[in-house]
Amino acid sequence: MNNLKSILCSNYVTFACALILGYSLWLMLSHNQIIQQKITIPVTIYKTKNTVDITTSIEAMIEGARHQLRSMYYHPPKVAIYRDERPGNPVQIYADDILLPETLSVINYWPHEITN
Repeated sequence: MNNLKSILCSNYVTFACALILGYSLWLMLSHNQIIQQKITIPVTIYKTKNTVDITTSIEAMIEGARHQLRSMYYHPPKVAIYRDERPGNPVQIYADDILLPETLSVINYWPHEITN
């Protein structure tokens, strides 16, 4: 081990190349890593086109590549539902109602319905 260290540290060009190669390998392997992340998503339920009835949030477990999950900070997901029923009925939320990029998927979310 000391022999390898002495070879790499004796020549600065070799050391710089090894450093760049190691960083590139680490970046390539960590960039496409698939992870899951728990996030809070705002939910807005509308009575009519511009009249807000309920504003709340849901928790969701999202899966995708690490760099794609980071992009959600700039373009956060949201849920917008237009209520056709009477106000006393609970509103069902489905996975398709959560607006996400196609490369991300919803693993689970809670609650599944919202009441007044």
